Amino acid sequence: DSGSDRISYHVGGAITWGSDPEAEYEETLIKAQAIGELFQGK
Repeated sequence: DSGSDRISYHVGGAITWGSDPEAEYEETLIKAQAIGELFQGK
């Protein structure tokens, strides 16, 4: 939102027959962290 000091973004994974739900969840956290660091200038 250009009118505030907040950003909003979505991250996700794909649950398939052979996927590990816990690993998919961890992957979404890693994606969110990377995007957050980008906007924080790290």
